[in-house]
Amino acid sequence: MGTHDRTELFDDWAASYDDTVAQSHGFPFTGYDAVLATVVAAAGAGQGTTVLDLGCGTGMLTRLVVDQGSVVLGTDFSSRMIAQARVAVPEATNIELDLLGNWAALDGRRFSRIVSTYVLLECDLRAKVQILQTLARDHLVAGGRIVIGDLAFATTRQMEHERSRSGADWDPAEHYWVAPRRWRRWPLPASTVRFKRYRLAPASLS
Repeated sequence: MGTHDRTELFDDWAASYDDTVAQSHGFPFTGYDAVLATVVAAAGAGQGTTVLDLGCGTGMLTRLVVDQGSVVLGTDFSSRMIAQARVAVPEATNIELDLLGNWAALDGRRFSRIVSTYVLLECDLRAKVQILQTLARDHLVAGGRIVIGDLAFATTRQMEHERSRSGADWDPAEHYWVAPRRWRRWPLPASTVRFKRYRLAPASLS
């Protein structure tokens, strides 16, 4: 699916996105609220902390971070998602930005924390690496922290099992992390990176 098609998809989804998440009890939204809460806790942002929320969507993660007292800039490639976020979290600032396009809108700004949930799955592995490199190099303050909450699988076998089980709910346009792959092309020194796995999949997939 091309960029235009994905943008149109999320524009059309914006008004009902929150309801979709709330009413979904299966893949890919199993444990959604727990993922957001975990990212907020791991970010450790507090009063006055500058935070970049990549792919902010309707502002659900932004709201949690703003409630910690942080100063948040949310970005998304969907103008309608941004419109929803501005209503939901008026305390934050939002700009339109495509992670696979031009980042000029960030104007070289740096942040103490960069957070993102359910966004990098839209990017293939090469794009994920490039995005993380750019964030760490150009948009993170010294001693800052990037916290990513995303769907991942311990093995390719586990991913294929879930693909089969999910049927029509599986989106072939999305690119999920598979644990062994993350090490071979990881963009940052291993000493600066921590992975923490939160088990949201059924026990039968382990």
